[in-house]
Amino acid sequence: MSYPRADARLSGLLTQVESLRPLVETHRLAFPEGPDLPRPIAEAFLRAGLAQLWAPAEVNGAELPAPDLLRVVEAVAKLDGSLGWCTGISAVGTRILGLLSEAASRRVTGNKTFGSSGSLLPGGRAVREGDGWRVQGQWHFASFSRYSSLSLLGCIEYEDGSPKILDGNPVTRLVVSRSDGIKVVGNWNATGLRASGSHDIECHDVWVPDDQTSGFSAFQLPRSPGRPLYDIPLVSSAAISCIGVPLGIAAAAIDAFADIARKKVSFLQTASLQEQEIVQLTVGRSKAKLASARAYAHAAVASVWAASLNGTGASIAEQVDLRQACWNAADVARGVVGDMYRMAGIAAAPNDSLLATQFRDIHLVSQHINFADRLLVAPGRVALGMAPGSPVI
Repeated sequence: MSYPRADARLSGLLTQVESLRPLVETHRLAFPEGPDLPRPIAEAFLRAGLAQLWAPAEVNGAELPAPDLLRVVEAVAKLDGSLGWCTGISAVGTRILGLLSEAASRRVTGNKTFGSSGSLLPGGRAVREGDGWRVQGQWHFASFSRYSSLSLLGCIEYEDGSPKILDGNPVTRLVVSRSDGIKVVGNWNATGLRASGSHDIECHDVWVPDDQTSGFSAFQLPRSPGRPLYDIPLVSSAAISCIGVPLGIAAAAIDAFADIARKKVSFLQTASLQEQEIVQLTVGRSKAKLASARAYAHAAVASVWAASLNGTGASIAEQVDLRQACWNAADVARGVVGDMYRMAGIAAAPNDSLLATQFRDIHLVSQHINFADRLLVAPGRVALGMAPGSPVI
């Protein structure tokens, strides 16, 4: 498949994102209710190809450069946090198709528009059966599961009724299945990202051919020389897919507060919020912090992408930089949204207020493993001249 020039492709996708704005505004009150994206939005999102941004070209994916994915996810998250989250999750899920054979990828997608959900954590068991695997289990936090047509299922291999053990550890296998035989449990009920549809999913007796699976360790390694997107380490690709979400939410929160500040006159005050110097100072400081975090995020992603383009692969230093930028994006964004929420006062209190939704969303996003404090241990060790001490950076 031939693509238009990269800048034209990115511009086209950002235009598609912006075209969703009227629909998002129409259904704005549905987002804090959840538990899934409003169907009209999900269907428009899928039609626009925004759920398959990292899928390979041969199955009609955008195979988008990593820096461009960050721009698109950031723009979608600025519309709504749940929608931005589903964009990143589906992107990193559909990227797995680039690590399968073309025949397997075409079989799983049916060459149509599609989205991805699931969990890499081994919530299921896979038993060898003929030239494939019989799979069953239950997986938690499968975002976008209601509208996804393919599911990623992390499994433990079983033999003779017991887990297969190698070097003292269970052998894991990643399974890529069509979602037809996967049941959405419908139990998503969290404080934030209410419309992300991050339900449990389960299956009891699904058979998957061998070429739609792989030992999990193989998926963590670069596999596709000459195709830079699929040469990025799996853990780094996961960080890239979600780093734009907190940045987009925080940018939207500043806009939401500015709208309140133009209209609100606080108790015992005569001037609107926007005319108060402390408000002006806080907004200016927040904009500076967010711009700094955004610049760091974009620079770190660009470095990893450049390493993939030139065939060297991301160095430990580049992976460390990305991990730190990812953590920093959430940390700064959480502070910015908190400041906007606090300054808005009681105007931000209603459950369906935009700032209340953004406040809940940024705190839920920050709970995700990609933004966890403990993932800074390896970067800290490297900064101290030590080995990372972990394969996960």
